[in-house]
Amino acid sequence: MKIYNKKSILLLIPLFFISFQKPLESLEVKAMSDNERLIFQKEVRDYLLSNPEIILESIDLLKKRQARIEEESDQELVINNSDLILDDGYSYVGGAKDAQLTIVEFLDYQCGYCRQAHKDIKAILLNNSDLRYIIKEFPILGVKSLLSAKAASVILKQEGNGVYEKFSDKLMTYTGDISSSILQKIAKSVGSRVNNLETAIQTKEINNQITKTNELARILKIQGTPTFIIGTQMIRGYIARDQLQQLIDKARQDL
Repeated sequence: MKIYNKKSILLLIPLFFISFQKPLESLEVKAMSDNERLIFQKEVRDYLLSNPEIILESIDLLKKRQARIEEESDQELVINNSDLILDDGYSYVGGAKDAQLTIVEFLDYQCGYCRQAHKDIKAILLNNSDLRYIIKEFPILGVKSLLSAKAASVILKQEGNGVYEKFSDKLMTYTGDISSSILQKIAKSVGSRVNNLETAIQTKEINNQITKTNELARILKIQGTPTFIIGTQMIRGYIARDQLQQLIDKARQDL
């Protein structure tokens, strides 16, 4: 008969959380005799009742394993789609031209977390002159988001980075209502010479750009904003500036 000590029980506990909807016979313990199985089950039960904190430790272990799996999956997605991520031919590309490290952000101008991240990104770019920064217009929060993204895309296409940066900054800090006429006023206030923004945002080319970015986001399994890509790592959701800086520093070391 096999003897199961506390250490062996502890190693097997995660199997129960992974497969608690499956019969015990589907696990490695299926080779046990009926008597051995009963003894093993009793030992596990007694040990857990005496040490309930082990359940929380096991759950935490499973969460960490799942996080590693998801991180590896995200890295594979980024690597396999790096050409579209880094050079789609229409997204804003700023920062250092000869940068070895790039930060990509999928953003929505109506997203509160994107507004907070915008402040952090500006500070990071100011303090890290060796970074490239790419913006993916990813409107997911309704009509106002879509109008804003299309308007920003028009400004970038027709007038380049300088006016686009001012326009994007303005949209990220603007808290009023959004309409085509208001976007036209905002564009004019930052020096844009686009006379009929409302017509320009309806062109097939601009619509195709938004569609292509949406498709890239679908491939990358991005469903929320902001989402960052730093090197091969994807960060889903807002994180504090110091955490973002730590990830940048780590990505530099991995180059």
